[in-house]
Amino acid sequence: MDTAPLTSPTDPTSVAQDPVARPSAAPPRPLTGSSNTPLSVSGAFWILLGSAWLIALFAFEAPSSSPRTARGLGSFTALISLLFAGLALLECALGQRRRARFLLAGAGTLLTGYGLVNTWALSLTSISLGHLLEHLFSAPSPSRHLSEAGVEPSTVALGTLALAATFFLGGLANARLPRLLIGPRALRVVAAIWIGSLAVFVAEQASRPPGYIERGLSLPLYVQLFDSRVAPVEVVARPSAPPTTLGAPKNPNHVLLIVLESFRADLLKRPDLVPNLRALAARGIECTEGYTQATDTHLSWQALFLQRPAFQRIGAPTGAGAPVLQLFKQAGYQIVIVSSTTLEWYDFDQRLQGAGGVVDRLTDFKVAAGARHLADAQATDALLGVIAQLGSTPTLMILQLDATHFGYDFAREAAVVEPHLSETGFTPLPYTADEIDLLAARYFNAANQVDRQLGRVLDAVEARGLTERTAVVVVSDHGEDFAPGRVGHAAVTQATKRIPLLLALPGEPARREARTVSTPDVWPTLCEHLGIEVVGTLCGESILSPTVRAEGVLTYSALSQRAHYTRPSEVIEFYAERVGADRLRLHPIGVVDRSGAPIPDWQSHLETNSAWRRELRDRFPGGVY
Repeated sequence: MDTAPLTSPTDPTSVAQDPVARPSAAPPRPLTGSSNTPLSVSGAFWILLGSAWLIALFAFEAPSSSPRTARGLGSFTALISLLFAGLALLECALGQRRRARFLLAGAGTLLTGYGLVNTWALSLTSISLGHLLEHLFSAPSPSRHLSEAGVEPSTVALGTLALAATFFLGGLANARLPRLLIGPRALRVVAAIWIGSLAVFVAEQASRPPGYIERGLSLPLYVQLFDSRVAPVEVVARPSAPPTTLGAPKNPNHVLLIVLESFRADLLKRPDLVPNLRALAARGIECTEGYTQATDTHLSWQALFLQRPAFQRIGAPTGAGAPVLQLFKQAGYQIVIVSSTTLEWYDFDQRLQGAGGVVDRLTDFKVAAGARHLADAQATDALLGVIAQLGSTPTLMILQLDATHFGYDFAREAAVVEPHLSETGFTPLPYTADEIDLLAARYFNAANQVDRQLGRVLDAVEARGLTERTAVVVVSDHGEDFAPGRVGHAAVTQATKRIPLLLALPGEPARREARTVSTPDVWPTLCEHLGIEVVGTLCGESILSPTVRAEGVLTYSALSQRAHYTRPSEVIEFYAERVGADRLRLHPIGVVDRSGAPIPDWQSHLETNSAWRRELRDRFPGGVY
């Protein structure tokens, strides 16, 4: 009789020899790191991506380090560690799903590329790529918006190909780099990095002041999770009936409103650049504290022409036309608009004109790259033709000049500042500190170019003998900054929010107006000067009125999500959070005096002196500000 060999139950060979005993072995647990687990991760790949982002961050941000910047850099380092540790864990959980791992790696590479370019861009200019993309795709027609900004279809195609190549190379690199099997100890290390990074991030965000990267700009590279422990204030835009008039003006002068692009207020201190503007200021009212409502052009135009707060989402055209233009039409004015750039931009042709044909004549020009000064000349020629035909019917003439838009185009005879940058690209990248100075010189020449066109218009008015019958107003949509890290006008700074605001009104004595004023104040001022009786509410306040004015001006930037409330004694800085289409939540993040010096313990200062809350709420009752 055959017998089975005697073996000990603990004999390590017994299981191997007996197939029936195999199921008694515990099944492999996921993420055990043993040789039979299929789950692995390309640790080198994620470490490489995270390190590249952090190196770029410190390379571009650390040179301007300060205690506040260092706090922001630490928080952002924690956030990057948190992000890539999480991506590594996610890839590990995907197991053998090669296609899913490829997609994850490609997405991670695109995210890293975005971070590198965004960090670089923010170190030179105030435009965040994320906010720029949001700004672009919130436009009524993104493709047309790109075209009007000078971006050629070939550039868009190349950019799309670059994104696709980056995605593919990231997925390929992840598949080719050595993979690591993840065991319990490695998992604990990754989890510890994740938890520790989150703790550092939360702790810094909860500190006073908020732990974001300031760089003199207060523009974060990520979403802030916590505010400054000062309660925010909300301002709301509510619809209000458009103003109307009862009849003809008592003083039916012609009106010439000139709207400049990106024109700084301090250019008026340069008579060598803007002699015609200086001459106009000398015979009129020069508002030395003029501020825009927004550093984004379309929002500034919205506040100027559409009687809506600049923070209100612009939406689709309603067909009603601009309320202020309707008002002047009811008062018996002809309305002529001449723009050196297309008004199809954000559908402003429809927003101004309306379905009822408020505007009698609207002429605009398509701008070719590098030719804004030529379009300005064409627009000026068109307006000179209108001035030559002016008769007894009062006419509201609106002229937009564009040469000081980025690109800063000018003719050879306007090159009064040398040396200057010979060429510019679509965006202000890359510019060294020296190149920024050369770029500013180019801007100064463009300002001289604009002043020459303005001089032609004023000479034509004088030649017709209409100087004493024409009210002339000059404003700008916003300014322009050339400080390192703030090139352009996305940030809210003194250079971008302060604008020229000049009024030469026949019969009004020349003077300098030191009260804080803003672009919507133009229309109540003109109505008072012309004797147009307004029924209903007209946004803004008359500059001619001697009564006490509102305390300050709120300037908003959609691109940087920042706002300044400029008061007579101080400036309150906010993180501006859009809440829906008609509401803006303002989180205080700092206070400076009018010289720009930070106010110590500003949180207590705001809580103790809370008049600013009432002022902001009172400034937006039913859409009137």
